[in-house]
Amino acid sequence: MDNTFGHLLRRHRLAAGFTQESLAERAKLSSQAIGSLERGDRKRPYKYTVDVLADALGLDEVARSELRVAARPSGRPRPGPADAEAGAAGDRVTPVASCDADGNRTAHAAQPADGAVEPESAGCPPRQLPAPPPRFTGRDGELAALVAALTRDGGVPVCAVTGMGGVGKTALALHAAHAVAEQFPDGQVYLDLRSHDKPLDTRAALSQLLRAVGGVVDAVDGTDAVGAYRSVLAGRRLLLVLDNVSGPQQVADLLPGATGCAAIVTSRHALDTLPHTLHTRLDVLTEDASLTLLTDTIGAERLAAEPEAARELAGYCGGLPLALHLAGSRLAVRPQWPIAHLAERLADRVRRLDELERRELGVRACFAVSFELLDAADRRRYALLGVLPAGGLSVELTARLLATTETAAEAGRERPADLSPRDAEAMLERFTDLALLDAHEPGVYRMHDLLHAYAREQAERLLEPEERAGAVRRAAELFTAVAWRSLNLAQPNGIRRDWSGGVDLGVAPEFVTSAAAFAWLDAHRAQLVEIVSQPGMPPETTVRLSIGLFAYYLSRGYLLDWATIAEAAATAAETGTDPLITAVTKMDSGMARCDLAAMWSADPSDGVDQMYRGLKEFQETGEREATAVCLINMAATFTRIDRLDAAGDCAEDALRLCRDVLGSRAGQAAAAFNLGTVAGRLGDFDRELSLYRESLGLVGAEDQLARAEMLRGIGGAQRRGGDNEAATATLREALAASEAAGDLAGRAVALEELGRTLLACGDPGAAAEPLRDGLDVAVGIGDAIRADRIRRLLADLDELGSADPGAAVG
Repeated sequence: MDNTFGHLLRRHRLAAGFTQESLAERAKLSSQAIGSLERGDRKRPYKYTVDVLADALGLDEVARSELRVAARPSGRPRPGPADAEAGAAGDRVTPVASCDADGNRTAHAAQPADGAVEPESAGCPPRQLPAPPPRFTGRDGELAALVAALTRDGGVPVCAVTGMGGVGKTALALHAAHAVAEQFPDGQVYLDLRSHDKPLDTRAALSQLLRAVGGVVDAVDGTDAVGAYRSVLAGRRLLLVLDNVSGPQQVADLLPGATGCAAIVTSRHALDTLPHTLHTRLDVLTEDASLTLLTDTIGAERLAAEPEAARELAGYCGGLPLALHLAGSRLAVRPQWPIAHLAERLADRVRRLDELERRELGVRACFAVSFELLDAADRRRYALLGVLPAGGLSVELTARLLATTETAAEAGRERPADLSPRDAEAMLERFTDLALLDAHEPGVYRMHDLLHAYAREQAERLLEPEERAGAVRRAAELFTAVAWRSLNLAQPNGIRRDWSGGVDLGVAPEFVTSAAAFAWLDAHRAQLVEIVSQPGMPPETTVRLSIGLFAYYLSRGYLLDWATIAEAAATAAETGTDPLITAVTKMDSGMARCDLAAMWSADPSDGVDQMYRGLKEFQETGEREATAVCLINMAATFTRIDRLDAAGDCAEDALRLCRDVLGSRAGQAAAAFNLGTVAGRLGDFDRELSLYRESLGLVGAEDQLARAEMLRGIGGAQRRGGDNEAATATLREALAASEAAGDLAGRAVALEELGRTLLACGDPGAAAEPLRDGLDVAVGIGDAIRADRIRRLLADLDELGSADPGAAVG
């Protein structure tokens, strides 16, 4: 009786009623693997493969034992044909390769004295995979996709894993390779192509691969070597892991061409020109995965004792596995250190890379590999991107940063040439292909925080102080121009238009809507806040930037951002000579202080006093229109901090001034709206609604921001007055107007009001959608008070059911 493994496997499969395909599915193997085993192409499967097949077949212990015995090797491997030929010819061969009883290679390949390379793996399949890193988390989706691609039937699967240095490309590749190793019985070959050091050329790489897979190489040369290599692979099931590839050209000739083989390729470079390839661009870890990785390194008990500090530390590492590993290892060998101590050290941006430096294994050294691949001009350009605070890098901002017109500080010194937007985008794409940037969205790129720290170091090393200051100044001019374009689109009839101070709008993109301009500013939000404190930032630009950003911050509710810039502008204005602009900055900083006090339930007196100082200075200038604007803003602000008597007085004074002296319809509308809000807060809903309607009739259709606010007010007043049907229609109109204007803060208000109105109509099911949308918007813009309020409403929905909740939600 034939008791070979293949015969026994086929007999058990047929007895169980399985096809090769159904058995493969149950055992999580490929159908080719089943066929190869049954045909005898592979006579000695691994123990793991035998066990999963026995489990899938439901074999008892006797049959399982019989299958295991058939899979065992009977003795040492038989010499391969190359060994026989060498012995017969009497060639002198230095035996430096052998396999143990389990088929593991224990030495290097035999090599004849004449230099011809004998097969290293003669007699046993190559098993070259390094052990995968034991600490590995947060990659379940990517790992599953790689495993599925590598084990699919037909073709030659090639999987490319790319990403920034230190993100864990090799770790993912090795885990995937080990997961599918059983599917490739003819071996697994690992080759480091050393893109970070001295990249292997095709000749050297082919020589090593041919040696590994059992080919004979007398002279590796061009297409002959490629053909010989692929001929050796033909008919085999073999897995290649080609690590640290320098680019598509280095690896193209190394990929297998025979069905049954597969390859995993890792690189910092984009490999998008490789045909028929599954591309995985590896991102940094999420916060949860980062904390898991830290837990694996320092222990769950230690992390549980300082959860907030652990989150801070993970944040400073930016989810980069290399940084997390270095930080965790440092804590592991310093058990006396609290996590908070290392987190505090990492909080310092200037020394952060120093804290993550471990000689050749440090984050800085890892990034230097990619940076050194750039030419001299691109190194300086990349360094310039590090001059600004971390944040979005739009094409327009990049072109502006690099639009240097200064003469060289020293003769012959290479400087970046002026870049058009097209050239700027091409440069950003080059950096992205090297994983030095990420393509965040079309036209906007981002630099990882640790890469940004590295770029800033390079800026200090490669660029003169005046170059860095010039880049800051040019970026600030662009931000200021975009801010004023957004203001002019959002408040076309506002008096702030007269306070631009001659800002050059020509350096900004042409925006058609305020929503588009606001979205551009969103991409650069962090930079807007931090640039006002950068060396080289002119005080006058700080002032004009702050004044121009009013509509943007009104539409977003970013109170901390607004307060930071408004305070910087108030300080900068003190050095100027324009009393009107000084008064504007006092008004704005006073508003910001009051709003922060309201958010934190603090005393707003400091902000109130600042606004009154601004009002006094406006009155002293004799600028009555500016005085009216200040009174309108004071009325709105005082309402938000529950100083209703003062709010009403300011609104009445503003209304008289705008109606009787200035004849300003826009001013009358704003003043009447504020009076309506005060009336509503005092419980006079009829007067509230009447004043809101009056204000809406005074604004033009082009004034989208004001129109949306007034519609929201009317809808809310209608709901409070019990006219829920009218309120629903008005609030839907307000929602559309808020979206058209790009007013996220107003959109959150409209969605909450609409949800409350639908609840009052007795329809909690319909109310859920706008409330959930409103919660998403509120969380996105950081409106914690509104978000908590909406969460409470959503939590009540199940209890409310179909009952009329009007009395409960008014």
